[in-house]
Amino acid sequence: NNVCVWANTGSTVTIKDGTFTVGGDAEENGNSVIYSTGGDITIEGGFFYTKYSYRDKYYVLNQQNNNPGTITVTGGTFVNYNPAGGDDYVQPTNFVADGYKVVTETHGEDTWYTVVAE
Repeated sequence: NNVCVWANTGSTVTIKDGTFTVGGDAEENGNSVIYSTGGDITIEGGFFYTKYSYRDKYYVLNQQNNNPGTITVTGGTFVNYNPAGGDDYVQPTNFVADGYKVVTETHGEDTWYTVVAE
C-alpha cells in the first residue's frame, strides 16, 4: 500500500490545508490518500485526489473495515470522490460533519466535491 496520511489506533490527525495525493501500486491499482486504522482524522481544508481507482472506486478517504477510527470533514476539495458517500461498500459512512454540505463542480472530465458550511 502507498498511503499519503495514515492514522493508527490512538493517533489524532488534523489537516487544515495542503495538497494530498497518492499513486497506484505495482499493478496501478488505487491506494488510500487518507487512511484510518483506528486513528481519528479531522479534515478542515485541503485538496485531495488520486488518479488510480481500485474496483472502480477512488479511495481518497478510507477506513480499515475492522478498526475504522473516525474521519470527520468540515472543509476541503475532493476530486472524483464525494466524502458524503463514505469509503466503500462495507462501511458506507458519511464523513461530512453535521452543519456542512458538499458542493459539486465539473472541471473537464473530473468532478470536484467541496465541503462548505451550510
